[in-house]
Amino acid sequence: MLKITFINVGYGDAILLELIGEGTPYTVLVDGGSGGTVAFLQKLDIRRIDLLVCTHFHVDHVGGLVQVAAQCEIGAFWGPCQREALPEPIAVESAETESARLCISGLNAYIGLLEVLDQKKVPITDICGIQQALSLRDGLSVDILGPNQKRHEALLAYLRKMKGCGPIACALDILGEMDAWLNQSSIILRFHYAGKKILLLSDADRDAITYLYETPEFLQADIVKLAHHGQADAMNERLAAAISPALAVTCVSSDRRYGSAHPSVYQSLTEWAEANRTPVAFGFSDAVSLDGQGKVDSKLGFEVRIEHDGSFHTKEIFSVEQK
Repeated sequence: MLKITFINVGYGDAILLELIGEGTPYTVLVDGGSGGTVAFLQKLDIRRIDLLVCTHFHVDHVGGLVQVAAQCEIGAFWGPCQREALPEPIAVESAETESARLCISGLNAYIGLLEVLDQKKVPITDICGIQQALSLRDGLSVDILGPNQKRHEALLAYLRKMKGCGPIACALDILGEMDAWLNQSSIILRFHYAGKKILLLSDADRDAITYLYETPEFLQADIVKLAHHGQADAMNERLAAAISPALAVTCVSSDRRYGSAHPSVYQSLTEWAEANRTPVAFGFSDAVSLDGQGKVDSKLGFEVRIEHDGSFHTKEIFSVEQK
């Protein structure tokens, strides 16, 4: 059985996959929010992550991973680049805007994450290009669908410019330009288990994945984690038709900040479903109401369980059972 938990980390992504059967479970963690992920893992008494993934170094994806790497045994790591591609950490105090502060915090967190992993001698792989059907364990496999080479090289070019410039103001200007590009160069994964496909789009919006339309079957999935916290740029009717999901999950905070969980996203999916007479369900990592602000409560996340026969069921999580 494959259990997928979209952990409630507020505005951010943290997705835990647990392959549970006889013997020791196999665990994958994709992103860690700004924080709070390690506390959830502790509730489950999870002390090892077999595969840790950072899709890109915005703080709402990477911030919580530093603590995870420090406190858990890590089998392997996938991320956007190696340590040598990165500049030295930048003082957060040099930021003049909240956006710059968040961007610096994400970059510094990723640098810190790689340093922790290096100290633990964890194998680090930078991810780029399309790779299909990589076997992980006991019927669980994954396709790497992005970023493509062009978007990855653009990210590395920004980093080279940052390393090569002198004054902090210059580095901040480049960081500001790169900030908008990080979503476009996010790692995109599609997991396979028991005949079901689970597509995790990170923050790669509908414009970032146009190259995948050249091979439309790459986008098809039974379960999709919507891009960019369900902001308006996450979905349109063409993408809804390409994915054709039975379940669309959004990692989003209950306050729906930055226009997340945008009504147009669910309208596109609903219109596709009605036109094709195919039901689509929605799930949210936090307590969210599409016709108003969600109520902040003790929700811990949203869970999907896929059985060996390919059937799956979902539930909202308010408490956890330790193994």
